[in-house]
Amino acid sequence: MHKWLVILHSLGACVWIGGHLLLSLKYLPESLRLKNQEIILSFERKFEKIGIPALLIQLISGIGLMHLYHISWFDFSTQIASIISIKFILIIITILLAVHARFFIIPKLQPSNLKLLSFHIITVTIISIIMLFLGISVRFGL
Repeated sequence: MHKWLVILHSLGACVWIGGHLLLSLKYLPESLRLKNQEIILSFERKFEKIGIPALLIQLISGIGLMHLYHISWFDFSTQIASIISIKFILIIITILLAVHARFFIIPKLQPSNLKLLSFHIITVTIISIIMLFLGISVRFGL
């Protein structure tokens, strides 16, 4: 079971992180340069179909791995427990940023508020990379 959860978790991370790197490094700069929010909106519509399921797969498989490691919610008693608890906190922040962007920024997106959305995109991308580093450190150490 452990191997399958790690595989699912890793596949979800590949999709999620890859999509956000593509968004951050290609589409966001182009959108800002051209002051054209449609570039980001078009990408978001396409990516959402695989990105949200990838995020859910990571969340579910992460909870499964947490239980296999016998780690409680917000447990900082060991190094692995601390890493997993920090990842859980980061996923909560990611979800809050995604909900805020989806319901409060994207519906009213104009060139004038592209910078606020940019903050969300870059923050989620950085958080995703940090979570990748933390996940790898569970296996290989910090």
